Amino acid sequence: MPAASPSCTSKARRCCSTMHGMPAAPKRFSRRAGGRAIATSSWSVAAAHGYRDGEAIPIAFAEQIVGRIAASVDAPVTVDFEGGYSEDDGELADNVSRLLDLGVVGVNFEDRVVKGSGLYDIHRQARRIAAIRNAAEKRRIDLFINARTDIFFEQKDHAGPAVGEALDRAKAYADAGASGYFVPGVEDDALIGRICDNVSMPVALPHAKCS
Repeated sequence: MPAASPSCTSKARRCCSTMHGMPAAPKRFSRRAGGRAIATSSWSVAAAHGYRDGEAIPIAFAEQIVGRIAASVDAPVTVDFEGGYSEDDGELADNVSRLLDLGVVGVNFEDRVVKGSGLYDIHRQARRIAAIRNAAEKRRIDLFINARTDIFFEQKDHAGPAVGEALDRAKAYADAGASGYFVPGVEDDALIGRICDNVSMPVALPHAKCS
């Protein structure tokens, strides 16, 4: 199994802040503007090539795009990998391993069942995260796994009670090897405060920042 190159390992350590974007050229402009890392958006990448979001873009094509981006910038690159393009943990690990071989040092990985409905059970999603972490460790890459939960989209009319499950998911995901926690869909300041105060990982929210 190939070990991580020094440059890839260094990029992984620098994967702290991200800028969303699309093709390689705009990402170079992002770097010139002071961005310390580059992040792809699944919707943007898919839409730019005529596909819907939700893993409609073929994985091989997505890998080509990601490979071009990673080869065009010296910044850490993290990829919105949606649900990893597989229900099978072994295949999921293989999919992520190919991204690592392209130089990717971070992934956004969501708990929504992309090709189905609802969210994965907490323990099932934790096993999926563990499969990704194991794949990265085999390549000696300190992959930043940004674990996304869509619990507040699922329970948008019951945001208060949903905080408990959000915290349960955060703990399970962290224990499985997640590096950060992305929580879209929650807007109430008090609920955001509860999440940030009770999650051990860095927490990311749209238009907000806490750790």
